[in-house]
Amino acid sequence: MGKLAVAVFAITAAVLVVVFLVLWRRQAAQPNRSDEPGVTHHLLPRQFAKQFPGAGGEASDDSRTFAYMLLSCQWENDYQPEPHDWTLADVSDWSLSDIVELYSEEEDEAAAPEDLWAWGWDTYMDRVAPVQLVEDWDPRPFLRYALRAMGISSLEEWQEGKIWFVQPEDVAKANLGSGASPEADAGPNPRFPADKQRAAQVLSETLRLAKAQGRGLLFFGEEGWYYGMEVPKKTQPVLRRAGFKFVTRHP
Repeated sequence: MGKLAVAVFAITAAVLVVVFLVLWRRQAAQPNRSDEPGVTHHLLPRQFAKQFPGAGGEASDDSRTFAYMLLSCQWENDYQPEPHDWTLADVSDWSLSDIVELYSEEEDEAAAPEDLWAWGWDTYMDRVAPVQLVEDWDPRPFLRYALRAMGISSLEEWQEGKIWFVQPEDVAKANLGSGASPEADAGPNPRFPADKQRAAQVLSETLRLAKAQGRGLLFFGEEGWYYGMEVPKKTQPVLRRAGFKFVTRHP
């Protein structure tokens, strides 16, 4: 009887170990949905492209898609917004892939305007457009050119220019009526010319919003995404209710 009990115990223990290992492997495979933007989570950009091939875009497999966001932002160097104690100096530690990916997911799944924000950013930020995408083009030189045309030449940069901020006092001085025409820019053009026109429009409208709110202008963006990551039509009405001027990620 004792040998039988030992055998049953050994078999039970072995089964429990196998179950534990299976559950552990499944948990390890799940993305880390941290609420902090400096912690990597979700799918990587290229994984997203593989999971959603041909999702309405025209990008080729070897294309470069740049994703960016422009926001009206009240941060200043010495300002610590609630509910987090971040300052502008902290953005050097941000993971842009985390931010772009999480906000894209929020926009894709939003059921109400309050669902469009993460980390409490809506308490000190505002925006007119979802995450924007441009194909085979880095919009930063053109955006800086457009800012200079409106009288803004000073901005602070982090992460080799992937993040930059224009202080509220400089936004207040901007001449919105002298916005640069995309056609006047002698720099490189995107694969789809309408992407450049959209960049000019989003910049102008975000600056207009920031100026009216007495806030600064925050930009962040990077390449490595997928042009087919469009906002689903079912959630575009939510973006309109939130006051967005644009409800798609490219024209």
